[in-house]
Order: sequence, then structure tokens, then C-alpha cells
Amino acid sequence: MAGVRVGLNYQAVDVRISKIPDYVELPLHLQSDVWQGLAVMERACLTVWSEQSK
Repeated sequence: MAGVRVGLNYQAVDVRISKIPDYVELPLHLQSDVWQGLAVMERACLTVWSEQSK
């Protein structure tokens, strides 16, 4: 892939994840944990990709 990697499109993720029954049925505090986990994974990916491009 060419170009600059800038991270997730959170609006698109929200649209997609809202269609997953297991996610929708989670209590709000656990849904928040899912988003925090996604952010951690996103930062890790961006870090690795940045290091690989050097």
C-alpha cells in the first residue's frame, strides 16, 4: 500500500460495529472498553508501520 497511514476512520468503525449484535448488547462501560482497545491497537499498528518505513 502506498500513501500515508493515518489511522482508523472512527465514523466508519462506528457504523460497522453498531451492526454486530454482540457489541450492541454489551453494557455501555464495556462498549467503551472496546473503543479503548481499538485505540490501543491502532496506536501500536501506526507505530510499527512508522518504524518499518524507516
